[in-house]
Amino acid sequence: MSFRQNHIFFLFVAILGFAMHVANGQRVVRSGGAPKVGISASSLWRDPTFQKELIGSFGINPEIEPGFTEEERQYHDRIVSLLSDDPDQAIELLESVLEVDGVSARFDFLLATILFQNDDRSGAVQNYRRAIEKFPDYRDAHKNLATIYVQQGSNEPAIQHFTRAIELGASSSLMYGLLGFANIATEDFLAAESAFRTALLLGAAGSQSNNWKLGLVQSLFSQEKYAEVVSMLDSMIAARPDDERLWDIQANGFIGTEEFLEASKNLEIMDALGYSTEETLKKAADIYVNQGLFDMAANTYLKIYENDSSGDVDGPLKAAEVLMERDGVDQARRLINEVRATAGAEFSKESEGKLLRLEAQISMSQEEMDDAAKLLMRVIEIDPLDGKSLIMLGDIYRDEGQIEKAAFQYERAAGISEFEADAKVQHGQLLAFDGKYEQAIPLLRRAQELNPRESVGQFLEDIEDFVKRRR
Repeated sequence: MSFRQNHIFFLFVAILGFAMHVANGQRVVRSGGAPKVGISASSLWRDPTFQKELIGSFGINPEIEPGFTEEERQYHDRIVSLLSDDPDQAIELLESVLEVDGVSARFDFLLATILFQNDDRSGAVQNYRRAIEKFPDYRDAHKNLATIYVQQGSNEPAIQHFTRAIELGASSSLMYGLLGFANIATEDFLAAESAFRTALLLGAAGSQSNNWKLGLVQSLFSQEKYAEVVSMLDSMIAARPDDERLWDIQANGFIGTEEFLEASKNLEIMDALGYSTEETLKKAADIYVNQGLFDMAANTYLKIYENDSSGDVDGPLKAAEVLMERDGVDQARRLINEVRATAGAEFSKESEGKLLRLEAQISMSQEEMDDAAKLLMRVIEIDPLDGKSLIMLGDIYRDEGQIEKAAFQYERAAGISEFEADAKVQHGQLLAFDGKYEQAIPLLRRAQELNPRESVGQFLEDIEDFVKRRR
């Protein structure tokens, strides 16, 4: 997997928290798919604009609401007037009215809205649904029911009821924003983008505006529209430069557009402002490695290690392996020496083995084969099933022309299922180069059965053709 693919996958699995599967003021992060932006659901439900829109539902609009008899109107007006002074009496009166057969759906709606405000969501759902059964085109009942469904994470019915409310003429920034969240949760990102753009066009303000913008970023990311993400975040960062999330999100946008150094600048700014985390530092270090900036990568990996109060050495050892794979030998040595100096004798057997193997790789890179062999033998003493070290030791013996010793190490490694394919490839190549073609063929065939590789397949085919011609 390429660097870009690794990081885009990481983006989708680990940053931004906003799949809006919300209940009781908490957020649930969806696994996979898109970048996630953390939004406080509880603050959204407490938002004054939201409350005003909800309370506004107590009013009467004859064009979109069921009718009243004159007697029902009088009861309705009395109940509404009691709500501010004596809500218990208002609810008691309301419940008595609802016992009358055929009473207007307005009363079901009124009770549902009161229960909604009082956080009795199941009761609110029951009464909104009853209002809709009585009057199927009850616009505000569809809208409020959809809102509760978003809170509960029931996103598909939420979308259905929001859609019906829109068909009936509903239009507000809040409604479209919540519809955007529901579409994100169902992974309909194009519909989410449309909903959030409409929410912003309808004049969202304050925290709602920020939430809808972050929602739009989420939907754009999910469609791999990274350039638009970066552009959007320019203005968002200008307005809120102290919001570390925005710097991080834009860094991931730059990774999406393969502007890796621009991404690293954002991450460096976060670090300078004191906002960096282990995750963002690792992201920066990976960028430095892939751009060949090994000193900067080593410095960042060391900072991660120094900031880790647990003293876990697996991180820096893995980082050293990454640097070794990219020929950052000197920088890998720096990491290893720092680990040796700070961790003392507190290594586990596994960590000690990794460290010795890395030191062996460094010795091999400097053609100090005797030292490398001694280090690898120490690793194998610690863990006789360390297949990687067995293969490395076999390679040293092979390069020194010690064919039997090399073959013995490869055979040992081949007995470990995880390393069987690689060990048989090395052993097969050893035998072929030693002229033992017919012995090499079954080893290479077995390696291909376990892990087919084009280069090995071509090598095997060449040997088989040569053996046939020779016969």
